[in-house]
Amino acid sequence: MGRMHSHFILAMVATAFLLAPSLTFAQANPCAPKSEAKAEKSKRSNASKNDKEARWSRVTASWPETAKNTAREIAQKYGAPDMVGSDLLVWRNKSPYVWIQVNRKEVQHNFPAPHKDVLDIAIPYKVPVAMLTKLAEFDGSAVAMRTKGLLVASCFKEGLDVLILNLANDVVTGKKTPEQARTAFGEIAAGMMKGKKNPYTESLQFKVQPLSATQDPDEPLENAANPCGAKNPCATKKR
Repeated sequence: MGRMHSHFILAMVATAFLLAPSLTFAQANPCAPKSEAKAEKSKRSNASKNDKEARWSRVTASWPETAKNTAREIAQKYGAPDMVGSDLLVWRNKSPYVWIQVNRKEVQHNFPAPHKDVLDIAIPYKVPVAMLTKLAEFDGSAVAMRTKGLLVASCFKEGLDVLILNLANDVVTGKKTPEQARTAFGEIAAGMMKGKKNPYTESLQFKVQPLSATQDPDEPLENAANPCGAKNPCATKKR
């Protein structure tokens, strides 16, 4: 009985010895499961990224050439859009821009030469009411959204949108008259299309304020009849 017991103990020791390398390996790699989880997460992230890129590519395949080419240029620089619609791609918070959007629908614009407006870029910017007319005289593709505190430029290349924003700032701040800004736009845009670099097409030449500083909620109209109640004029009437 004692001999059998001894053999049993020896067998257990031998088994433990044989298992020891695998136990040691497991102890030496305590992060192995985490690494696998990280790799799986990265794989899912890449798959999601590829799916987004494939989606906007499919959507724009049937778009007009100008819109399609502009979408491709913006995606190459900023990655896949944050929002994909059948007629619209949107990139959000690409500093210094509030948003960038490429539209399927092309808008004919003949200044400074005939082209299609498909690219809208918005920045935080407050245009004084007194300067709105001068801004419009400069370029109909420079639009101030007073309440939202945005200045939006529309063209078909980012550099031209940036040029619009820089010249709009010159008009608003009095550095240029609308006529001078129009002349400058024609000259600089022509140079850009020939490959000539200019700071006005490379980046914004002024400091962009935070959106909270450019929004303008306006003032309530005094003594105006308010059918919805003075405390909450925009509340929906209860039926």
